[in-house]
Amino acid sequence: MQMLLFADIPVQFFMLVVFQFVASYAFAKPLNSMMCLAMVLLPGMLFALLAVQMDSMKKVVEQVTLSEEGATASINKLLEIYPLVKDFAKESWIVRQFMTVMDQRVRTSANMGRTIQLNDYATLWLVTIATAVYFFVGGAQVLHKEITLGMFLANLSAFSSLGHVCGMMYKAVEKIAFVTPAMERITVLMNRNVDLPQHKYMLEEAHKKDAKLLSEMKQPNIDKLPILANDLNITYYMKAEGSSNLRFPGHLEIHQGTLNCIIGKRSEGKSSLLRLLARAILPAIGEGPVHIPSHLRLLHVQDEPTFLHGTLLENLTFGVEPEQLAPDGGRKFCMELCLRLGLSQASLNALYSEEKLAWKHVLSKTDAYLINLVRAFVNDPEVLCIHKPTQFFDEIATAGCWKFSGNSSQWEDSRKTKLSEQGIGQGRAL
Repeated sequence: MQMLLFADIPVQFFMLVVFQFVASYAFAKPLNSMMCLAMVLLPGMLFALLAVQMDSMKKVVEQVTLSEEGATASINKLLEIYPLVKDFAKESWIVRQFMTVMDQRVRTSANMGRTIQLNDYATLWLVTIATAVYFFVGGAQVLHKEITLGMFLANLSAFSSLGHVCGMMYKAVEKIAFVTPAMERITVLMNRNVDLPQHKYMLEEAHKKDAKLLSEMKQPNIDKLPILANDLNITYYMKAEGSSNLRFPGHLEIHQGTLNCIIGKRSEGKSSLLRLLARAILPAIGEGPVHIPSHLRLLHVQDEPTFLHGTLLENLTFGVEPEQLAPDGGRKFCMELCLRLGLSQASLNALYSEEKLAWKHVLSKTDAYLINLVRAFVNDPEVLCIHKPTQFFDEIATAGCWKFSGNSSQWEDSRKTKLSEQGIGQGRAL
């Protein structure tokens, strides 16, 4: 697009040169060599000026973009640690940090404004000076009858129109400079590495493994296909300490329709193993340490509850297709599950409310974790992976949770498989 804009300048000047030849012939006057020379020199000057303007605009836009990205990142970091700042009564510190970020943003914006203004003046003054010079030179030629008054006025009008065209071209270049960083960010985001190839590879390998296991059965039955894992190995990369490995040697076999708990000491890889089993951590293509039968639907429940800005019922039924819900939107079923797990009365009443709230800041910690668990049960997956599901529950909620999870009759069929992570204390309680 920039090349097309640049091409407009020589086209305009070519037409002016042609006008000099045509006008000289029409009025029987000698060719105005000075005007033709101006038509050659002025495009070069405007090209050079436009290149300088583009370079300056590119630099200031890059500075503004970097300051905006830095401001966004800094504000996000400040928001993340705000609870800590509030607990220690250091609000003044966070204000100072915010002001530092904003000062930098204001300076870059002011610099950009000055650059835009100077570039506007540069084009205007260049054309004005060229017009003034020709006014005196062309006026002298008119007095000496070297050119007609009509040719002189037409040339003045041409200089004015050239200034207008160059100004418009600079404005177009300016808009391109503003849009380019955003388009580059969108392009990068749209072309980032995704995990689709790994998912595709794992699904293909699961189909192959299923076919092999079924062929080895005397009475093939997909409900008898187990979840398998062999010699798992996870590598973490940390800037300060380099890489760190977690190894889970041996063979793991989990049968459908069972409740399984991963129990161990802290920092021994319970969460990592569960994430690997839940495919929250994907192996590289070519590695297939975990086999989950391809017909089973997997649901991984994050450690920390996450909520939509919507009604409580919308949060509980998130992930379920509307046609799979009862006519009441699943409210009765959700209420039954919440009652079994001991949700507080205030949260139960909210199930009948159409008010859209930020539930993370409304619910108690226990209720938030209970609703996170109920949402998983409402989605009714074949394989459910949960991290420490009863960590913040009292005895009633804990008993209800394990009673519901461990009793396959509560589920539609006996193929449901539950995997959870527990510490040593919770494991002994079980």
